[in-house]
Amino acid sequence: MGDESAPETGQNSSQSDRPEYLKFAVFLAVLLAIVLVVALVVPPFFSNIVPSVLGLDSTSPAESVPASGFEVAPESGLGGLPLETEASPQTHTVQEGESLQQIAVSYGITLEALAAANNIINPHQISSGTVLVIPQAE
Repeated sequence: MGDESAPETGQNSSQSDRPEYLKFAVFLAVLLAIVLVVALVVPPFFSNIVPSVLGLDSTSPAESVPASGFEVAPESGLGGLPLETEASPQTHTVQEGESLQQIAVSYGITLEALAAANNIINPHQISSGTVLVIPQAE
């Protein structure tokens, strides 16, 4: 009787290598799928979920802190000059002898509008040195 266990030939070893290549190809496909899923999920996760969990409800991107820790440059117009989105409020420092009525007339606004803008209850009692916010004339 002959020996039935024959040594493996090159043909058998190449057949056993195919599943290894197949396993590697499946591994790469799964890895690529994971990378794609993470790339799609991470930006919404960090821009929506994390801030809401931490209680950071910013209403505009200008109010949010950039993740990098660097200051975000303001939007700029032609020539790199910053765009003026909102005018800073005009102020007036009360001089000695000025009345609220005189100040209101000089800026073309009503006494009531000036008092309301500055939370002044008694418009006849203002002291010199007080900085008033001047509302825009309507």
